[in-house]
Amino acid sequence: MSSSLRLAAQAVALLVVAGLVGLFAWNLTSDDGKNIPSDVQEGKTPAAPLFTLPRLEGEGKVALSSFGEKVVVLNFWASWCIPCKREASRFQEVWERHRRDGVVVLGVDTLDFDGDGRRFLRKYGVTYPNVHDGRGLVLGDYGGVPLPKTFLIKGGKIVGYIFGEAREEELADAIGRARRGRS
Repeated sequence: MSSSLRLAAQAVALLVVAGLVGLFAWNLTSDDGKNIPSDVQEGKTPAAPLFTLPRLEGEGKVALSSFGEKVVVLNFWASWCIPCKREASRFQEVWERHRRDGVVVLGVDTLDFDGDGRRFLRKYGVTYPNVHDGRGLVLGDYGGVPLPKTFLIKGGKIVGYIFGEAREEELADAIGRARRGRS
């Protein structure tokens, strides 16, 4: 390859890299409506992004919209996530304690293989509904990583948010506020 051709190829490669870096920086700084965690922490109650995902165990799909006015505890997790392992029993307790009161716990296994997710459910004795978001598209609608993250939804609005591992008291308090209709 001649030196002028090599120089032109390097210039094109440099332009492509510069364009990708610029696109990445723009994506980080642009407000694309997916800053849900910040909005909720500021006291806003944005509409919950709707989704329909396949069940992690069993047949069929689950649509977030199917829960109507119930309080939905929406937990994003993955089998490889250490804090997710620690909080799994807490969500199971919430499910067992509040399901008759109209509170739904819905787990979203994300950025994970479905087989690993199913093994996680069995290992930690999880019986509440779980869906699979393998590529993290729904997670992206809710602000993306890190994991875990939990949203409380009532009547299609996000009324609470727990960043990171959900502690027992924090979870109970957030559910109580959501049930009373306050964020």
